[in-house]
Amino acid sequence: MREYRLAIAAGQAQLSAGLAPTPTWGYRGAILGPSLRIPRGEPIRILVHNGLDQSTTTHWHGAHVPGDMDGGPQSLIAPGRTWHYHYTIDQPEATLW
Repeated sequence: MREYRLAIAAGQAQLSAGLAPTPTWGYRGAILGPSLRIPRGEPIRILVHNGLDQSTTTHWHGAHVPGDMDGGPQSLIAPGRTWHYHYTIDQPEATLW
């Protein structure tokens, strides 16, 4: 099974020249996150670690995944904890965010 590891962390980013850095949350960096290329029909596991000081969740915008794996209040990730998502994507190729 293919496995991806993401870490949510606070950071800051210079969003515009001449402005002070902006506080951000991101996956593996100060803003946004990596692209995940997931082959259709292949079971995957995604481990998401919450490095923030408050609970958060991860929602897979547009991906056809089981409801209990799609983020939201039913799958909050407490500070310092890791959520294990596991599912198989069975939909045509798409850009999802």
